[in-house]
Amino acid sequence: SDFPTTAGAFDESYNGDDAFISKLSGDLTQLLASTYLGGSNFDTAYALALDGAGNVYVAGWTWSTDFPTTSGAFDESFNGGDDAFISKLSGDLGQL
Repeated sequence: SDFPTTAGAFDESYNGDDAFISKLSGDLTQLLASTYLGGSNFDTAYALALDGAGNVYVAGWTWSTDFPTTSGAFDESFNGGDDAFISKLSGDLGQL
């Protein structure tokens, strides 16, 4: 619950077994951006990728009925245990 997040991060609060995404400086000495990703139950990230614009893509699975989605997403509803997710975050980790 005391994992370091950064001001302006998408989710600065621990909601219970969340995944996290962090960006570090090239020499690994500074935390540039850090956010939680998840709902009120167990959420796990298994893969991460970046695009040319610096957006961050995270894939994993969730047991959270309130996992964050965006309006118009392919599937905005929880369909039972081990629901897969793919999330896209802005490069500064401030927006989903």
